[in-house]
Amino acid sequence: MSSTLSIAQIAEAAQATRADVIRVLNHGGTTQQDWDIAYAIEAAGGRSACDLMFAAGRDAEIARIWADSRDDQTPEPTNPHAVYDEVVTVHPEDTTPDSPNHVSPHHPGDTTEAPTEEETLQVQTWAAVADITGGNVAEVDHIVAGWTSLEEIRIGITRLLAASHHPRARRLHATYVTAA
Repeated sequence: MSSTLSIAQIAEAAQATRADVIRVLNHGGTTQQDWDIAYAIEAAGGRSACDLMFAAGRDAEIARIWADSRDDQTPEPTNPHAVYDEVVTVHPEDTTPDSPNHVSPHHPGDTTEAPTEEETLQVQTWAAVADITGGNVAEVDHIVAGWTSLEEIRIGITRLLAASHHPRARRLHATYVTAA
């Protein structure tokens, strides 16, 4: 039977109450009568009887799983053969989704300051030149050694892109000239 029946008609076909049909629809079931109701729902064109019934106790199972994962229990060590080393200090990391997206110092006592804009520009320039040329450290250092100001960096990268025969460098040069 592939027609759609009402809850009252399903209750009548399964010889159950309307409340029992709604309970099985929403929460599944465990008894033979619940299975009869689930088969009547399936015969009426509803969800599969197995899908309905296996939903039974799912909320309780999830609650049990979460209850087992509470923090009031002492976790077992991940490496029981690990040797305690008093020199090594493990610092906690803030990995919550709500934490701000920034790089924390590696150690609480770090006094490392954030890089200046000039230092950041030098690093980005060095990386861009290394990417364009594919050269080794010494070659890239030689190329960028004389670039100390923003204008020199702009001119140097423009010339480097213009001299390169790589298709990607040509596209970057066209974009760079257009943007400048």
